[in-house]
Amino acid sequence: MGVDKQDLARRIEEALQTGRRIRLEDFGVPPDADVSLSLYTWQESRLDQTQSHLKIYYVPDIEHEGPSFVIAAILPPEYYVFRVELFPATLPLEMDPVPIIDGVKRELDYYLIKLREADPWKYAKYHCTSVSNFYSHYQWALAIR
Repeated sequence: MGVDKQDLARRIEEALQTGRRIRLEDFGVPPDADVSLSLYTWQESRLDQTQSHLKIYYVPDIEHEGPSFVIAAILPPEYYVFRVELFPATLPLEMDPVPIIDGVKRELDYYLIKLREADPWKYAKYHCTSVSNFYSHYQWALAIR
């Protein structure tokens, strides 16, 4: 049984406001499941990139100067949901997009959800300037409009 993340987020927010206890088992989640308790999630969507957003570049060779490819764009969250557009078509034909897209999805899960930052958008913008970002195959950048 799948969990409706938005329903779960709404109920968690309601519980935080009222002080009422909730149990994940009430949503059909096994007690031993690996579940992020973040209110945030992300979903794929076409984006209007005329507003400020983040981009994720795929950099095949981080040891040497060379090409990079825009692989995702992310808008600030609305109602705890980040809208993300993925761009597998920007990769050269000789690159298999499946593992690269899987990798960017892991990045999105980690930085926007699993870290459980109070303000994941603010943290993601900070991450754009971090040294670890510079040495990653997935490099985040802020696109200000």
